[in-house]
Amino acid sequence: MKTQHTMILVGLTALCAIAGGCKKEEPETPPQPTQTVAPPPTQTAPPTPPPQTGCDAANMAAFTGIFTGRAPTEAPKMQMEGSMVCGNVTEGGTVSGNSFFMELGKCYTVISNGLPNVTEIDVQLVIDPTAAGLPPNIAALASAPLAQDSETGAMGTIGPKTNCYRLPPFALVPVPVKVVVKARTGSGPIGAQVYSRKG
Repeated sequence: MKTQHTMILVGLTALCAIAGGCKKEEPETPPQPTQTVAPPPTQTAPPTPPPQTGCDAANMAAFTGIFTGRAPTEAPKMQMEGSMVCGNVTEGGTVSGNSFFMELGKCYTVISNGLPNVTEIDVQLVIDPTAAGLPPNIAALASAPLAQDSETGAMGTIGPKTNCYRLPPFALVPVPVKVVVKARTGSGPIGAQVYSRKG
């Protein structure tokens, strides 16, 4: 009987060994394809236009000659108000002058010009919201120009000859304004000069 138990035990052990050795291996899971996700494209700001540069001595002299020549016809009996606005800009660029206070009882003319390569300019008189101390919501309402030229070409004028610009009668106090000149077509030096007189 002891032999029988031994035989059974050996048989079971052999069977277990065979079963373990013949054990079917599970097929390995094939590698799953991986998806490579590219990072989102970085947003780039639109290219900034080159900074405007001031006028050099030659440009200042050219504008002084132009404005001196045009003033007797377009700003008769008027005096220069403040300094010349002058800058060298790319097409679509603007240059603006320092603020000045437009006074009641005074009449204003702005003469503007572009030098060669600038074929169309626009000139405007705008309220300076910073100098006026306007809060942003009110400043947005005051963003429309007070006056602008209606001419085409490299010369522009606001209030020429006897049609000089005056503050509207409801303006009870002087208004801080500045001149803005834009090179609509072409690149190069652009400038303007304000003239005023009583009346």
